[in-house]
Amino acid sequence: MTTIAGMFRKFENLNLKGQVPEILNDTKRTIIDLNRSQLYQFGMRSDGIKLREYKSRTYAAKKNAINPQPGFGIPDLSSTGRFQSQFVVDVDSSGFSISSKDQKSARLVKLYGEKIYGLTKDNRKVYALGVFYTGVKEYVTLVTGLGFM
Repeated sequence: MTTIAGMFRKFENLNLKGQVPEILNDTKRTIIDLNRSQLYQFGMRSDGIKLREYKSRTYAAKKNAINPQPGFGIPDLSSTGRFQSQFVVDVDSSGFSISSKDQKSARLVKLYGEKIYGLTKDNRKVYALGVFYTGVKEYVTLVTGLGFM
């Protein structure tokens, strides 16, 4: 049986502030997948605003035939898939940022804004209550021995 003093010592060993960047690094793939899906499925920026519609109805029809998910005329920022396949997540002590190593990144940011990167409010919630929460639980359990329901 663990004493209260013993449990207190275990909790003193917790360093969530130091562990958060590690959890973020371990879950980069999920962050990228969520950003990619909100663009590809909904044509949506991280602020919840749809991407500006194509000027050409002909091109919009061509793109809609390939991917109708975001809606007619709404870009999905995926022609060849290269732009989104080059997404990277940079982590620091204050959080994370997403960018792409693809050569057309600067042009797409100029056209649609920096908010093409990042997670919508709904996806931040999905991430926070999903793999991030799991990472926190696993860390707390490892350090303290306490399990979660």
